[in-house]
Amino acid sequence: MSEFWPSLQVLLLAEPAVALAYLVYGLVGFGTTLVAAPLLAHVLPVSTVIPTLALTDFLASVGHGWRQRAQ
Repeated sequence: MSEFWPSLQVLLLAEPAVALAYLVYGLVGFGTTLVAAPLLAHVLPVSTVIPTLALTDFLASVGHGWRQRAQ
C-alpha cells in the first residue's frame, strides 16, 4: 500500500474514534478534537491529526450554521 493511505489497522481505530467524536459534537456542539485527537495520536502523527480535525470541524460547523441560518 502507498504511504499516502493509512493501513487497515489505523483505519479500524480511526473511524470509530472520529464517529464517537462527532457524536459528542452533535450532542453538545463542541469537543470533537478533545475526543478524537488523543485517540488518533496513538496511530497517526500529530502533525496530521490536528490539521485534519481542524478542517473537518470547520466543515461541520459551516454545515451546521448553514442549516441553522433561518432560525
